Amino acid sequence: MPLNYHGNEFQFAVIENLRNKMEKELDKLMEYYKLKD
Repeated sequence: MPLNYHGNEFQFAVIENLRNKMEKELDKLMEYYKLKD
């Protein structure tokens, strides 16, 4: 954890990072289900 981060900024960065990963995973799942039809 970089020292120049304030608590809230760090939390926000972590949440943003997780959200981006989730969106990518959801996109993969959507593609998978489209292919199954």
